[in-house]
Amino acid sequence: MLECSCCFAIGFDITLMTKSHLPENWSYKLVDSGFGVENIGVRFRTARPGPEEDFICKFLGKLSCQGEPDLKLTIFKEPRIETGSPDLVGVIWHLPTAERWNANRLLLQRPDYRVMQYIFQTQSASLLTIKSLFKNQGMDSIDRLAAANMILIERNVVSTNSPSAQYAVRHIFAIEAKINAWRKALHQAFLNRWFACSSHVLLPQMPSSVTMISEARALGVRVWSPQVSKMTLNLPSAPSDPLSYVSWLFNDWAWKVWGHVSPTYAESKHTLMDQ
Repeated sequence: MLECSCCFAIGFDITLMTKSHLPENWSYKLVDSGFGVENIGVRFRTARPGPEEDFICKFLGKLSCQGEPDLKLTIFKEPRIETGSPDLVGVIWHLPTAERWNANRLLLQRPDYRVMQYIFQTQSASLLTIKSLFKNQGMDSIDRLAAANMILIERNVVSTNSPSAQYAVRHIFAIEAKINAWRKALHQAFLNRWFACSSHVLLPQMPSSVTMISEARALGVRVWSPQVSKMTLNLPSAPSDPLSYVSWLFNDWAWKVWGHVSPTYAESKHTLMDQ
């Protein structure tokens, strides 16, 4: 883990700072392949030396952020997910929300978050539907989610236990950094919208190409460079909604790497009642 600079106030701005203007209070967590987090389920692509890696490191070295005191920023560098390994994924999350989670949440597995996203999107689902869609593995997920107090089960119907209490994320932003080959960066940035609230391409200079700007807008991707010193993110006062199960993964990964208690186990078996 690397400690990088940030200070928090009202609102949330991400700013490139010069060394002579670094804030007095600064700490955000940067998590990468050297962090040693295999036990929480996140894997990383190993950094490859070269101009783009240098560009990313210089960018991180000048990064500062301002937000409310209870908001935390955790940045994942090249995490492996189904759509690739985004260069940077920043998770802005509400610490007091996560502090209320119980230790059984540490035991959740990746398939559990798929089931959780389905329940969240549908608002409620029968245990028969869960078993039909996710087979026996889905019922195992129900047990773990119930032990973590993330779901409620009443009369064979499953629903989210207070959604705003289960998802601490206020914003997830993804960044693809490229020295050139901007169209490739746009493609990956577009894929990152699967889980990220905002997706960005980071370039050494703002492009003069009208084509790139128009393509980025069409894809819902933002373009950023060190020439534009500040990126302002409009955060909702309440948690944002998870866009996919990967959003849940980043939600929990950020909490786990921040610091947590040792996991404990709970028995909570839910079987289908006779209809």
